[in-house]
Amino acid sequence: MLETKERYYSIREAASRLGVSKRRVYQLIRSRNIRTETVANVLLVPETELQRLEREERRPGRPKSSI
Repeated sequence: MLETKERYYSIREAASRLGVSKRRVYQLIRSRNIRTETVANVLLVPETELQRLEREERRPGRPKSSI
């Protein structure tokens, strides 16, 4: 269930904060690199997840193919 003290972001807001596209956020969700909560069929990203991703060192460029 949602914790009332934590802030949640929409996919669009999360993408903007991380400096990536919405499509990339959905890829991270699918690969289970971002934990989400669903409220009324809307995916929300907790602020703690965004903070964790911001701390991680990200290499520039396109991610490797999973094939």
